[in-house]
Amino acid sequence: MSVKTSIRDFAKDWLLPPMVLYFFSNWVFGKRHFSTLCELERKSRRLFVLATGPSFNEDLKRHKEAIQTEDSVAMNMFATSPLFSELQPRLYLLVDPLWFKSSEFMEKSTFKDNYINLRNALLTRVTWEMNLIVPDSARKSDFVKSVSANANIKIFYYNCRVGMKGRLGLWLMKKGWTTPPAQTVANVAAGLGVVTGYEEVWMLGIDTSMHTMMRVDQKTNEMYLENQHFYGTKKEKGYRGADKSQAYTVAFFLGCAVKMFEGYERVRELADYCGVKVINASSFSWVDSLERPNT
Repeated sequence: MSVKTSIRDFAKDWLLPPMVLYFFSNWVFGKRHFSTLCELERKSRRLFVLATGPSFNEDLKRHKEAIQTEDSVAMNMFATSPLFSELQPRLYLLVDPLWFKSSEFMEKSTFKDNYINLRNALLTRVTWEMNLIVPDSARKSDFVKSVSANANIKIFYYNCRVGMKGRLGLWLMKKGWTTPPAQTVANVAAGLGVVTGYEEVWMLGIDTSMHTMMRVDQKTNEMYLENQHFYGTKKEKGYRGADKSQAYTVAFFLGCAVKMFEGYERVRELADYCGVKVINASSFSWVDSLERPNT
C-alpha cells in the first residue's frame, strides 16, 4: 500500500469532518435511538443462523441436535414452517420495513398474506421464551404492538442507521450505533450475532443462489423467479415496494445480488475486527467470503 493511499484511507476513516457529517446526516436530523441488544442474555457461546435456502434441509440433518440445545435465530417466514415449533429458536429477526407498515397500508398491500400469516404464527405458536429482534424504527409499529400480546415474546431493538465504510464503520457497528450490512436478513443476523457477543456464528441455509433462479418470459419480456426455499419452490415476480408499481428488472436484481455478496464480505471484516468466527456451514452456498467448518 502506498503512502498516498494510507493517508487517504486514514482521512476517510478517522478524521473529524467525515465523523461530523455522518452524525449530522444520519442522527441529528433523524430520530436517534440506541440498540437494546446489550440486554439480551446469551445461553450459549455459539449462535446458529437459520436461513431459508434449499440447503437448510441437508444442514438440519447434521446440526439439528446442536440447534435444539444452543441459541439460534430464525427469520422472515420461518415461523410458518412445521420446523419452527420443533426447533424453538430463542431469537427471531425481522428486517424488511414492510413488516412494520401500518395496518391500513397492509389492507391494500400485496404483502398482506405474509404479514397476517407471520403475525398469527408468532402469536399462537410461540410457547417458549423467544426474543424478537426488530429495527429501532419499528418501536411503535402495529406489528410489534400485535405480537407483544404473546407474553412469551420479548422485543429487542437494533439501531438501523446506515453504516459507514472503513474501520470507523466497523467501530460504530461494534458499538451498536449502526446496522450491520442490511441487503438481506441473513447479512444482518450474522452481523448482530457478532456484535451481541457470541464467540462463533454458524450460518446454515445461506445458498445465496437467487441469481440462478432468475427467468425471463420470452413472450412478455418480464423477469420472474423460481424462488426456492427449504420449504418449497414458488414462481413469483419481484417488485420494488409493496404496491407493484415497479417490477424487478434483470439489471436491478443482479445489482441486489452483488450487494448481498458484498454484505457477507463486510460481515467477515466485522467478525475479524471483533475477534469472532462466522462460519458458513451450509452444505451448498455461493458465499465465498466466510470461513468453512473444519469438519
